[in-house]
Amino acid sequence: MLPRSLFDLPTPAVLVEADRLEANLRSMAALCARHGVRLRPHVKTHKCVPLARRQLELGAIGLSAAKVSEARVFIEDGLTDVLVAYPLRGDKVAALRALDAPVSTLVDDASGVEGLAAGWSGAARPLGVAVKVDVGLGRVGVPWQQPERVLDLARRIERAPGLRFVGLVTHAGHAYRAVDAAEVAVVGRHEGDAMAQVADFLRAAGQPVPCVSVGSTPTARAAVARPGVDELRPGVYVFHDAQQVALGAATWADCALTVWTTVVSRGDDHRAICDAGSKTFSSDRGAHGTDRVPYGVLPSRPQLALVGLSEEHGWLRAERGDAPWPGERLRIVPAHACAVVNLARALWIVEGERVVDRWPVAASGAVC
Repeated sequence: MLPRSLFDLPTPAVLVEADRLEANLRSMAALCARHGVRLRPHVKTHKCVPLARRQLELGAIGLSAAKVSEARVFIEDGLTDVLVAYPLRGDKVAALRALDAPVSTLVDDASGVEGLAAGWSGAARPLGVAVKVDVGLGRVGVPWQQPERVLDLARRIERAPGLRFVGLVTHAGHAYRAVDAAEVAVVGRHEGDAMAQVADFLRAAGQPVPCVSVGSTPTARAAVARPGVDELRPGVYVFHDAQQVALGAATWADCALTVWTTVVSRGDDHRAICDAGSKTFSSDRGAHGTDRVPYGVLPSRPQLALVGLSEEHGWLRAERGDAPWPGERLRIVPAHACAVVNLARALWIVEGERVVDRWPVAASGAVC
């Protein structure tokens, strides 16, 4: 039986405020519709089939996933148009083929093309393959300043039996290093412009480019407004988190996901301990090496923050000397929602203090 109230839930628990979630979903769908850009959201944030279905109902044309095992969860539930946005090697190619669905993936070098072609030999349907372009993050992809290398890979894909070139993809993750919303917007505009330039180079050389795909929640608004962008692959927009607020990409009122936790000890006026530690929050305080926020923030109590984690203990610091007392329950916005969800077995959907649903995190731990 579904618990009726937050206070009937055991803690720690991961909560999702239903109205904020719906508003976030509709806002991103509307942004893409306004600019004529297709939405292919990244499921690595929520790992949850009901939420993915809602994204598709609101106009998403397919899904993005980080790993093959993650994609499998959604494909086995009938959501089959999935881009595995990760360079696949060795047995991962065979695992992707075993999904027996209209999937796609990406490469950033010639050996990646060769591996996919070998693994896809004799397959009933072709594998869509995009070229990953690096617009500044420095992680995966061909640098955007080297379009001739992108062109070479596109042509290799076109020549390879069983493969078809489906376009260009990027992720401007270096936006997470920005100091404010204005700098994030600069990164987003460059993301769109750089990708359009690479696409124009390919087209001038006679190589069609079916899709130019960008992907980052903080840069979304700036990137989709640039001419030449066809697709957007954001993830954390569904929940937002303390990182997104720090970057100016969201407000606290947009943050749909919180951790519900109980205070179990009070060391003194400035320190208390709650029952949600690193096995609930994770120790990830920011994407791509940033740590601009604490592990967790309480917007209604800005003087109180989650500043440390043990496995089963969260360390709360009260700057004004009004630390919470044992038995008190708190709703904490995590630094990084994606890492929290991956550790959870379920999301509790709430309307204020009322529990209205429970969604299994079916792809929890799907990292291979």
